[in-house]
Amino acid sequence: LRGKYVLIDLWATWCGPCVADMPVMERVWKRYGGSKLEIISVSLDADTNSIAMFRQKRFAMAWKHVFSSGLWQSAAAELFEVSGIPKPILVDPEGHIVAISDGLRGEELEKTLEKYLSE
Repeated sequence: LRGKYVLIDLWATWCGPCVADMPVMERVWKRYGGSKLEIISVSLDADTNSIAMFRQKRFAMAWKHVFSSGLWQSAAAELFEVSGIPKPILVDPEGHIVAISDGLRGEELEKTLEKYLSE
């Protein structure tokens, strides 16, 4: 993934704000995905069936996915110090975290990515 920006999105299917951000995430993926940006969604759902059903019925989410079992006690939740979701994290091509949460949700996500990806 080095050489590209990476958006790590900690989320769950039962999280209203997470689901509300999905249309913007899909627009961002269509615009930048694969060439300048990789998205990795890290699900904190209780099981993978919830995620599969969500992707079939709601949003395809054509980017990379990881399931971290254990909900709030999962390895991902502990590693990223998650106290609430969604928790998006933007990593630059050199592997440095450049933004966390603020500016990476809803319409602000598009503005923030435009700032970094147009450099």
